Amino acid sequence: MLSILVIGWSIGFNGVRVGVEAAPYAPAMFVFGDSLADAGNNNFIPGCTVRANFTPYGISFFPRPTGRFTNGRTVFDFVEKGDDEAKNYIAKSLFCISIGGNDIDEFFTNNTLPNTNATQLITLLVNKYDRYLTGLYNVGARKILVADISAVGCTPYARNYGFIGYHGLCVEIVNQLVVEYNSALKQLVDRLNQNLDGISIILLKSYHYIMKMIKHGEVY
Repeated sequence: MLSILVIGWSIGFNGVRVGVEAAPYAPAMFVFGDSLADAGNNNFIPGCTVRANFTPYGISFFPRPTGRFTNGRTVFDFVEKGDDEAKNYIAKSLFCISIGGNDIDEFFTNNTLPNTNATQLITLLVNKYDRYLTGLYNVGARKILVADISAVGCTPYARNYGFIGYHGLCVEIVNQLVVEYNSALKQLVDRLNQNLDGISIILLKSYHYIMKMIKHGEVY
């Protein structure tokens, strides 16, 4: 699934040109995300017990554990490769955000919000996204890449959970919630692009490209 995600993200986002000869799109990149981004953020979350801050994590590319679970390169590592001499200028930097997938997982599998229905969950998540993006804007961020939620219902975790009536490659009830959330997220991105002066938010449509590859795997 990870290899599919890497391919899908590289197809879906062409705003950053990767390569030594490419002109730099941004002098720095900040990544905030869940397990799909694997940015190592858990090390800074008080009380979080899911961490990768011990060996052998980090042995492939770093002299110490960094908090990231993968020892390979992440999607954002490849995006960043276009500019090796990045400088920390917030207004010119690229902020990458990939969140929400774990929230959908937990909603269905662990009943983390027992008094919340699907519509309320979408509203809750999008409202939080609104606050986060506006907060980044208020501290100077102007270039933001937002990845929508991928096909969570097609992951091995969802397929093996035991949903009633599940058959085929994906759990439709999970993916339907993802589609509805992604639609609300797009509306938010469009609104912020229109209302916040000087901001440029690019929406990476992960779900579209992943589903395209799942349904037409022979093409890839």
